[in-house]
Amino acid sequence: MKALETEGRYVGDLPLKEIPSSFWSLKGIHFESSAAENDTEHYCHIVLRTADVLALFPGERQEVIVERVGDLLVLNEQTKNRPRSLRGRPPYPWDSFHLEIAAAIQRDELPAKKEAAIQHFQSWFERELGLRPSRAAVGEKLTPYYEKFVRRGRQKTG
Repeated sequence: MKALETEGRYVGDLPLKEIPSSFWSLKGIHFESSAAENDTEHYCHIVLRTADVLALFPGERQEVIVERVGDLLVLNEQTKNRPRSLRGRPPYPWDSFHLEIAAAIQRDELPAKKEAAIQHFQSWFERELGLRPSRAAVGEKLTPYYEKFVRRGRQKTG
């Protein structure tokens, strides 16, 4: 970089170059700064397709929960430092969930719209059990109830 500055040039002025496959190893890759180096070569402003990088350098995985805020995905900070399970995530207590749905049906309080029910039961999980299952997981469990008890926006309890 200093050599470029001395010559009055900018790194963006350098020609694009394909990096030979013989260059690549995990040692010397600086993912944060998009650079890589070995004993004789240095590349910067490296642009790669994410799928290609993950296929070749999968690295250590950690499950995290992200939340959608508008058109952005935001990391849920509560899960950032959660200890990693070696056997996968333990199952949610779906039995309690099904009992809560049955109670809502009995009280005639099952929301007419499935999307509203998904939000309601996600909040219930969080409030009662301190868990936040995905929208898809809750929706999948609610489907049979909506197929059986909710027709044309009306709840059938009898």
